[in-house]
Amino acid sequence: MSDARPNLEAAPVRVLLGGSFDPVHCGHLALADAAHAYGASEVVWIPVSRSPFKSEGPQIEAADRLALLQVAIQNRANERIDLCEWQRGGTSYTVDTLRSFAGEALAGRLALLMGEDSLADFLDWHEAEVILSLAELWVVPRVQNGASSLAGHRERICGAHPAARIELLPFTLQEARSTALRAQLAAGIDPGRALLPVSVMHEVIARGLYGCLGRAD
Repeated sequence: MSDARPNLEAAPVRVLLGGSFDPVHCGHLALADAAHAYGASEVVWIPVSRSPFKSEGPQIEAADRLALLQVAIQNRANERIDLCEWQRGGTSYTVDTLRSFAGEALAGRLALLMGEDSLADFLDWHEAEVILSLAELWVVPRVQNGASSLAGHRERICGAHPAARIELLPFTLQEARSTALRAQLAAGIDPGRALLPVSVMHEVIARGLYGCLGRAD
């Protein structure tokens, strides 16, 4: 696993960031920032229709999740939203998304941006070997001093798939968690701009999402 930033100048990397974004929060934005700092040419946000790893679907409607994501990234350069997984419908499989991106003209390098917890169970993903043939894995830690566990996950994956390309990105751990944010909003608590962007908080209130009855500053 490389801890040094590779030379990406001659090989732009389009980074795919998938998730339910229920709601999108500052931790998600920090992931995108880390990808840009590491050399991503573009970050593509991909809201999932339904994750195969979650028994329950998102807590709010797709149109509301999209609206929150739109206001969160509206002023962020080299970022965009792709609705390919919503358009397919059903359970969202990463391999299908990568196939569609890889089939585009001038696709270039692709990378999946994920947390350490996703890397831990990566070999259980649908068609994991095909995913590794189509994209690099860009991984950020989710716990303090997680380098040793990340190295262990990488060793296990590369042992099964020697051609796997896995990069460890410098990243400051984030406190924002969607589950906790939903609970705070339902209780009428403003999580604060360190956890939830002001633009997102305003949109939550405007749409009456998560049972939020408070006010944004």
